Amino acid sequence: MSETAAYRLRGEVESPRPLRARAGLVSLTGWCLVEGLAEPPAVRLVTTAGSLALASLFLAPLAWATWPSTPPSARAWAEMAFLGIASSGLGMWMYFRLLRRIGTVPAMSVTFLSPLVAMVSGALYLGEAITLQMVAGCAVVLLGTALSLGLIGGPASKAQARGGA
Repeated sequence: MSETAAYRLRGEVESPRPLRARAGLVSLTGWCLVEGLAEPPAVRLVTTAGSLALASLFLAPLAWATWPSTPPSARAWAEMAFLGIASSGLGMWMYFRLLRRIGTVPAMSVTFLSPLVAMVSGALYLGEAITLQMVAGCAVVLLGTALSLGLIGGPASKAQARGGA
């Protein structure tokens, strides 16, 4: 039962202000779904800034609880600022440019390479052993990525991926 129906059954009258707010949210959501990536840059900026701000708020108590007894040096603060700007800021900027240029599916497929990078990095930097199961799993991920991007398959599959018959 909807909230409005519950108000009516109890004989209460719902204020029009929440209804207007809900209608605005529904229309904004519908507009974003219809427009897809053609949304205004302000919406992407607010979404990105909001997700980073919420992540910072979530991690703040953990940082406070594990704060070192000696304060970090100026160099450590500078390195942290550089990582925040270069990794998060520049990375998000490059990702949104990539989304605009090549679309969502090819841009998203980059994230499928994370297991491969993690496996190779673990072997190189930490001396971890690479097992047959790990290699097989990476092969499956790479094969699925190539199939989803239309990089492998016959001409018929590439024509279907483009929307042809």
